[in-house]
Amino acid sequence: MNPGHIKEEYYPKIAVLNFKAVHDISLDEADLITAKLEDALAVQKNFKLMTRASIKDRIGEKQFQEYMNCEDASCAMKVGKAIQADHIALGKVGKSDKLYYLSIELVKVEKDNSYVSKIVIRLHQGSQDGLLTTVIPSMALELAPINVVGKMDPSKNYTVDLGNGVQLEMIWIPDGTFQMGRSEPSSLGFMYAAEDFKHTVELDGFWMGKYEVTQEQYERIMGSNPSHFKGAQNPVENVSWDVVTSLFCEKLSQHAGDTFALPTEAQWEYACRAGCGWRYCFGNDPAGLDDYAWYNSNSGDKTHPVGQKRANAFGLYDMHGNVDEWCADFYDDGYYAKSPRNNPENMSSSSWMVLRGGSWHTSPSGCRSCSRNRNKPLNKSNDRGFRVVRVPR
Repeated sequence: MNPGHIKEEYYPKIAVLNFKAVHDISLDEADLITAKLEDALAVQKNFKLMTRASIKDRIGEKQFQEYMNCEDASCAMKVGKAIQADHIALGKVGKSDKLYYLSIELVKVEKDNSYVSKIVIRLHQGSQDGLLTTVIPSMALELAPINVVGKMDPSKNYTVDLGNGVQLEMIWIPDGTFQMGRSEPSSLGFMYAAEDFKHTVELDGFWMGKYEVTQEQYERIMGSNPSHFKGAQNPVENVSWDVVTSLFCEKLSQHAGDTFALPTEAQWEYACRAGCGWRYCFGNDPAGLDDYAWYNSNSGDKTHPVGQKRANAFGLYDMHGNVDEWCADFYDDGYYAKSPRNNPENMSSSSWMVLRGGSWHTSPSGCRSCSRNRNKPLNKSNDRGFRVVRVPR
């Protein structure tokens, strides 16, 4: 545990409504599948299952019977608010001969903006036993939302005075556990082998730059501005991984009296997701990118001043788009399959370094939270920048 950091565990609460039986499925069989999904969710460490008894205690028998048989997302949102759940899972199951069809919608319950955040679909050709012992547990794992364990403590945010009125704002990112890797089924057309091994990662807390490093910040530390798209508040670009790590971070550390570095790839994805286990920091629909990112559809083929779009739940800006961000790790397509669970960082030397987040010319698929990019450490371009982290002493 980090010095001075009080760990306050909070596990997002999830409730499972009754599966709807369609196409040759009896109510008893649907109830059995519902119960198996609850069992599978109960052993997941990333959230807390609300038992039926606890739900009934909250809302009473009559409302319980009505709510547990909801069949659409709008009703599920109502249920979630009534029982104070963070997520509601509702689904349907059908069968044709020995082919089972299952569909589960996960509804994220928020005070003012509840929405369907994930849809998990499975086809199972085989026995009911295989369905219950293999398919349902795999669906439960895919449903698992991120779990931010530590306390989100704004009082730990701080600024570094770089002189001449220029400051570097640092946001405290609490320790936590999350599912790293591709978060959508391959049927949606976003399947890339390098991001496909979904795995659990635990991270200690750290500070991360609220914004991508700007040109005026870079110039205060380095004395020059190599950027192609000039603008004091625009992200610095046209900088290589080698220069950032060996010169900028070292000089910033000397100036501030603390150790600054590029984020690890795991730190970057965790910070980008900010409690959201889905395609983007705000959900799954790419249409929402206009509110959060400068990318190929709205950038006008250039960078923009940092902080003009909406922040994610951690208070970080431009985690999607504007400039691709260098990370500390060496790039390896197969690293996810062998990376450690705690504070992973790939230090095995290769010819490539990791880039994350997408840029002003990137498509929506390249701006996803899990999307991985790479380039050589000495290369630089007008679509590549960075932000820094500081690890507690």
